[in-house]
Amino acid sequence: MYISTTRLQLKSIWKIVEFFRFNSGVLRQIKAANGILSIDTKGTSFTNFYTLTSWRSKDDMLRFMRNGAHAAAMKNSISFAKKITAHGYEADHLPSWEEAIKLLINKS
Repeated sequence: MYISTTRLQLKSIWKIVEFFRFNSGVLRQIKAANGILSIDTKGTSFTNFYTLTSWRSKDDMLRFMRNGAHAAAMKNSISFAKKITAHGYEADHLPSWEEAIKLLINKS
């Protein structure tokens, strides 16, 4: 399985409405995506948001990432995101949040 962990840091708390406008479409898209095995999201403050997804394959994740609402959000993220960090890798188990965030920090 392919694991993808992302962190998005907003430019300010005032960008949260714009972020959620895009995020709602991305969440609808991911729930219907081919190859998605699991998704979890986590906010650690009003400006930091994480996703932890598992996929059948890296190709499934890339197909999702490059299309639809996610592609539109990435294209427009410069208006609301200060920083976006992502890390993906092959694994035989889904990591805990603690493990996923640690790997994301160490790889960025």
